[in-house]
Amino acid sequence: MGALVSVPAAATVFTLLFAIGGTADVATGKVLTAMVGWHLVIGVGEAIVTGLVVSAVLASRPDLVHGARGPAARKPLLTSEAAA
Repeated sequence: MGALVSVPAAATVFTLLFAIGGTADVATGKVLTAMVGWHLVIGVGEAIVTGLVVSAVLASRPDLVHGARGPAARKPLLTSEAAA
């Protein structure tokens, strides 16, 4: 989700900065449409690639993904043997 949202958000911030200090004779609405439109496509691509990479890591080394660790994989900080 972060990969999908962050790229168009950055394009929107760029458009705001362009509106504040841009010297080109281009309407801000056109810049916003072009930037967010293309970066939305890029964001979808990044979300797909991120999902594929995380899926591959989960398939081969689930211990590397914190959210995929089950209760059995979590070790207690203090065991009864260590306390004795």
